Amino acid sequence: MQKTRALGSLKDLFPRLHQPLPLDKRESQRLLDTIKASFRKQLDEEHGWTASDSGKDSPRLKLATVHSRTGTVPSTAPARPTDRHMRAILDNPLFTRVEVPKRKEESANSLDAHKAVFRKAVSRGLVTLNTAQGFLMHIESVAFRLRPENTAADGPWLRNQLQDTGAGLLVLQWLRSSGQERDLKFLTNANFTNILARFLVAEGLDDVVLMWFERLLKPGSERTEPEFQTAKNLLGRLVYAKQARNLESAYTTILKAAAIAEEKSCPPAVVKYAWCILANETSMHHDKQTMPPAHIYDAFVALGRKLNPGAQFMAQLSLRHPVEPTSGPAVEFLQSKGAWRVNDAQNPVTLRYLRHVHRLAVDTAQYLTQTNQAEEASRLFNFVREKISMFTDPNELDLVGDLEPA
Repeated sequence: MQKTRALGSLKDLFPRLHQPLPLDKRESQRLLDTIKASFRKQLDEEHGWTASDSGKDSPRLKLATVHSRTGTVPSTAPARPTDRHMRAILDNPLFTRVEVPKRKEESANSLDAHKAVFRKAVSRGLVTLNTAQGFLMHIESVAFRLRPENTAADGPWLRNQLQDTGAGLLVLQWLRSSGQERDLKFLTNANFTNILARFLVAEGLDDVVLMWFERLLKPGSERTEPEFQTAKNLLGRLVYAKQARNLESAYTTILKAAAIAEEKSCPPAVVKYAWCILANETSMHHDKQTMPPAHIYDAFVALGRKLNPGAQFMAQLSLRHPVEPTSGPAVEFLQSKGAWRVNDAQNPVTLRYLRHVHRLAVDTAQYLTQTNQAEEASRLFNFVREKISMFTDPNELDLVGDLEPA
């Protein structure tokens, strides 16, 4: 029986039993280009450019198709609806792969690569306090290696580099999205809090740390000793990080913290630790050009009198006053019997105290020499060294202080 033409046409309407073989790479690309061209043409007709010739692709459509293959956009190409639509699809994060560039040498782009890896880890729920701390440490080390030659390791350039990384903000966003900022338990991790405070201060987010300090100061019966200690240590880390960038800002911060503690009826001892850190750093690393205005300095000294931190601190601050320095309190303290009531000379706390006294003697002798009192300076310095030699060798006392956040 011979097939009729009608039967053959009807047969073509049904799918074949045997499917065609898979397309090769060239045929697949040709099919993809055809689909994209048809897709663009349809969108142009519905939302924008209407082709006058429905049978052939317009030159503009062909140009868009060519550039869609190469991934480039011509500078003269108009903002077509199809281009905007395709770009919106391709820019979706679901279609974006986070690739870490491979480089033999460190570059500024490596900071972005490390941040991309951290974001990916956050999206997969793989970040812990230890990994976040490791991320910040790595960013800091990369920034350290990128500093120009003959640049101080802790100089302004490095601090500005940390500011530009945005790594502290990334970790802060993770703390919030993971819910850890609600109970502030992460603040008991000293190493993590130390490096996080450095980044947040560098990025201008120190108000967040001060807000955490305020939240820890719960009123009266609700306050616990662990929270009190955490608040005390947190403020110390904040002030230590701030004084490295701006001494006046550090003074202002501790005065704000004292006002917050007073408002919440919290013992002033919560700011004593941070106050001692700042007083110690003031005496070691800052000259008159970096000192805060006199009224802020005087407010800081007045706060110290309430805290009763030790006569050596008050004497050092009198010697460093930005407007009216005086050596009287320092000379009086160094010659007093109370200054030399030392029990265990091998105790680290005692050695730290003797180091502070030795540095105070050096600063006082320098001030006396500058004010034409060289004989008094020599007499006082020899007296102090003789006293210190009763406990330890003065030559072995490192003048670099070690009163840093725990």
